[in-house]
Amino acid sequence: MQILRHLLLLLALVWAGIAAPASAQDRAATQRVHQTPPVLARYPNVAIKLETPALAPGRKTYTTQAELEAFVDQLPTTYLVKLTLGATPGGRSLLALLLSKEAAKTPAELAQLKRPIVWMIGQQHGNEPAGGEAMLALAHALAGGELTPLLDNLSIVIIPRANPDGAAEDKRENAAGQDINRDHGLLLLPETKLLHALARDLPPALVIDAHEFTVGRRWVEKLGGMQAVDLMMLPATHPMVPQALRKLADEVFQPAVLAAIAPHK
Repeated sequence: MQILRHLLLLLALVWAGIAAPASAQDRAATQRVHQTPPVLARYPNVAIKLETPALAPGRKTYTTQAELEAFVDQLPTTYLVKLTLGATPGGRSLLALLLSKEAAKTPAELAQLKRPIVWMIGQQHGNEPAGGEAMLALAHALAGGELTPLLDNLSIVIIPRANPDGAAEDKRENAAGQDINRDHGLLLLPETKLLHALARDLPPALVIDAHEFTVGRRWVEKLGGMQAVDLMMLPATHPMVPQALRKLADEVFQPAVLAAIAPHK
């Protein structure tokens, strides 16, 4: 549950506007989001140090693609291997990070370790940067920080930014104007083809796909009102989800998540 704790704290931190959103990251101009005092009071600085370019002291913008690649390149390689899965339509690199106790150098080597494989994906929607920053901080903590002991029992795949083109333009879609998160069935887009090719080699036991949403606009549009919630949990209730998995979600994961966030209420 340490990974979930880090992820929840990171998403709350970035959503609260501690760092500023990047608008057209390949350009220099960005503006800071100013949250109201009640929101800032609800989401103070977290008690753990989070390592990403965007969360450096005094920083007011999110991580650019060039900074992301430089950050990954300077991470310790004792447990981490970087893969470039391919290029996006906009010519940017789609990266995957393989983390294991043995620093497996290829997907085949990682699969041979026979440990459960956890996938963590950030920023499939380019205008949802919290997940991308969370992935970088988690990679730092796993590659040589407080989360490294998890690699005794797990192999981890991190996709720090699944939509580099959308992130560069601060928009939901990729460079072709397509929503990557709606293409995991048809696999028509370059980004989803690359992700699923790796997933076939490294089938996940668990996927953490980090998103965020605009509470005011989206809730008003869909439901005609707003809900005063800080965390929304959606159980696995689809009829095609195996009953054993639903039972696991209800009886193991949900109680563990609720217990982990209880001290932060």
